[in-house]
Amino acid sequence: MRKLLTLFLLVFGISSISAQEFNCHWITIHQPDSLSHVWFRRTYIFNGRPQKACITFATTGLLKLYVNECNVGTASFYPLREDKNNDPVAITLDVSAYLRPDSNVIAAVYSPTFPETNHRQLSVCFYGTCETGEPFCHTSDNSWLCRRANSSLTLNGGEFIDGRTHNTSWKAVWFDTALWTHADTFRDTKELSLRIFENGFTAPKIKKVNTFEWFDTDSMGIFQEFYPAFHGFLRLTLRGAKQGEHINFGNIQYICSGDMDEQAYPLFNISNYNTIHIIGDKHFSPKQLTTLEAIEIGEGSYFDF
Repeated sequence: MRKLLTLFLLVFGISSISAQEFNCHWITIHQPDSLSHVWFRRTYIFNGRPQKACITFATTGLLKLYVNECNVGTASFYPLREDKNNDPVAITLDVSAYLRPDSNVIAAVYSPTFPETNHRQLSVCFYGTCETGEPFCHTSDNSWLCRRANSSLTLNGGEFIDGRTHNTSWKAVWFDTALWTHADTFRDTKELSLRIFENGFTAPKIKKVNTFEWFDTDSMGIFQEFYPAFHGFLRLTLRGAKQGEHINFGNIQYICSGDMDEQAYPLFNISNYNTIHIIGDKHFSPKQLTTLEAIEIGEGSYFDF
């Protein structure tokens, strides 16, 4: 592992492990905006399953990372940030367990931390040891593909999700290539200080899930109180909602897919809840909600090496 870390340091031009700046390989969607979530992906081909592999990624926002459609790690997303913070942060994750002997898809969904336009969206270094014992190292460039996701921030700090375009195959080997474009690379003459987590880091992690199947209703829709109040997010399971139906809960806006059963929940938004009103358009009925999950988020501690 020390050899792998040395290789990573050489590739990124780090003079020492405690350096605060390095040469990131930033990529961004073409014409980024201040609200959109962005999907990124790249397929790497191997002859044999790598013995060991890590991904070091940097971002100015929030990120969910996938390898071969699997969530990497147990964190809800990376990294843990204070409000309005967009400093570049680098985290290293061991991805050996997720790899296959042939094609391996690395994918990520990026979110700005608050409404802002930022070209430093994602930087990736994928490195390790091949089955033959030879080292390998790949960095993000314009061979990566990207597109706007089916979710985004809202101007009030909430999240918008369009269930009509929900498709988990975006991070699979076989996927619909429509709307995907090559990522733009980004370099700036101004180097930013990068926070590198050398020994470990904290990230949001699911702490507890409370499930509700009986709900109170009022003239607005569904009303639910939570005792005690919690910090986290809500996940709604819906049955029989119409395609295009709008449902609002807290600062989350959701457009229904029209599937027999579907779930509505944010990708990154975490809020404080003691009560919730679930309302919708003229098609919404309280009978459509089968379960409501109150998912409490805490801080998890993780160690890189």
